[in-house]
Amino acid sequence: MLKKLVAGTGDTPGEYLLKKKFPDHKEAPGPSIRSGDFAEILVADYIEYKLGYWCPRQFRYDKMEPQ
Repeated sequence: MLKKLVAGTGDTPGEYLLKKKFPDHKEAPGPSIRSGDFAEILVADYIEYKLGYWCPRQFRYDKMEPQ
């Protein structure tokens, strides 16, 4: 899925994740995101996309929403 998201952006997968998915360490809401909150999002994605289960979750952080 990452390959499809990165295609056409001109970014490497790492650059894409840093710019679009990972919380920024300076801009809000990044500094207020705790590692547990971010881990919850990653685990929910893993459960949904790799294991094939529907995983309800609440998007608390606008930058974390799928694009």
